[in-house]
Amino acid sequence: MKVFALPSVLIAVGLAGCAPRTALTQNDLDNVSAAPRPGARAPLNLRFTDQRGQPLTLGQAMSNKPTVLVFADYTCRYLCGPALVLTAAALDKTPLQPGRDYSFVVVGIDPKDGPVQARAMQISRLGFAGAGGAVRLLSNGPAPIAAAALGYRYLYDARLGQYAHDTSIYILAADGTVRRLLPEFGLTPAALTGAIEQARAPPTAAPLSAPLRFICYCLQPLIGAYDKPTVLALRAGGVGVVVALGLGMFALGRRRERRP
Repeated sequence: MKVFALPSVLIAVGLAGCAPRTALTQNDLDNVSAAPRPGARAPLNLRFTDQRGQPLTLGQAMSNKPTVLVFADYTCRYLCGPALVLTAAALDKTPLQPGRDYSFVVVGIDPKDGPVQARAMQISRLGFAGAGGAVRLLSNGPAPIAAAALGYRYLYDARLGQYAHDTSIYILAADGTVRRLLPEFGLTPAALTGAIEQARAPPTAAPLSAPLRFICYCLQPLIGAYDKPTVLALRAGGVGVVVALGLGMFALGRRRERRP
């Protein structure tokens, strides 16, 4: 299976458009992570509202099924929307059916967002087919409590009006126990299928940590938050796309000039 290559371009574009000053320091950003302890479990009785305005608990959103859970900011200007698109696309390429084999749940971390913003995220990014149509986008609830239970730490930059948060995906068993943690950027359908199937089986000692971590935040001052090879790869990916587009336009122009 091919790894999705689009995120490198999106992150590279974000590098160019960031504000020059941020309120969060490197020490702050070092505390932004997805690091569930072994045996971590989501509190299923937490009450939220979904994108249709329907009140429900986290357990009801999960529907007693293995669950793909993502924390996101519904009005984010950076990676949240593209990351959810890639997650839904990867899920749709698995042999599993949403609602039958797994649930897809997004927990909004911005308390200012409600069903209207969640619905807008679904309409603009996910659509109403496959995993995008079956997703439950939760808001108006105790997201910080859910995050704390799952070892998910995020911060708000008041100067930018933006959250800094990890983009990793949680794979939960039906009882809310964390079974796997996957990198949202770099997903394959095979990895998702295996993780969801693993969530159905008895608990194992499999590692929980995602092998590659991306923070959704203004990326220009965050160079220190990434390994240097990763940053170079992201920049190279963005430059490569620009070069390819330029060469394509140049070739098209030359072809037109040669036409009689």
